[in-house]
Amino acid sequence: MTVGSWLRRSKKIYVLIGCLLLVSTAIRRDLRAYTPKVPPPLALHLDQSILKDGDLIFRTRNGLISQMILSQSPQGSFSHVGLVVKKGQVWTVIHAVPYGHDQGMHGVLQEKIDDFLDVQNTQKYAIYRFPNLTLQETGMMKNYLSQQLGKQFDDRFLMSSDDRLYCSELVVKALKKVGIQQANQLPKQAFMLMDEDIILPDAILNMPGLLAVN
Repeated sequence: MTVGSWLRRSKKIYVLIGCLLLVSTAIRRDLRAYTPKVPPPLALHLDQSILKDGDLIFRTRNGLISQMILSQSPQGSFSHVGLVVKKGQVWTVIHAVPYGHDQGMHGVLQEKIDDFLDVQNTQKYAIYRFPNLTLQETGMMKNYLSQQLGKQFDDRFLMSSDDRLYCSELVVKALKKVGIQQANQLPKQAFMLMDEDIILPDAILNMPGLLAVN
């Protein structure tokens, strides 16, 4: 092989290598720029046109905590409860959740109702309402709830204090704020190692005057 032919062949090889490097670089750049689109969790179907401010929303989830609560309830229907509030044009739920909530949040928080009812974790739900609440009363309730946002979850389950709140406690105290006297007469359940008996969501579900919406 002559020197000239060797140089021509070497040049072709270097050009080919250069082209491969350019293609490889472009592919890596495109891969870095690509962000897989993960669809948001699906929500259980809910006709949101039926909702009103102040509605009570009950749910049961798939976790251990839900099953433990249901095992202590004579009725065994629902393990969690919150209150429906419209924020702008979006229906939300204000509720109190313990540590370990799916999205890493805990305490008294406000989330979209679709997130509250995500289908991966929610077995069932129900909407209930006190039909005679006035606009003034629902306004008072919303004002009270907004003041509770950010408070820690009450893992001591003490109705006698207000610095922390658990789910039923938040709902009961909101109902008391608008003068629903039935909230003062709810049955409580004794739990081992707890200083006070606890109001379970099913106790609220059975309140006189509370009507099913869906």
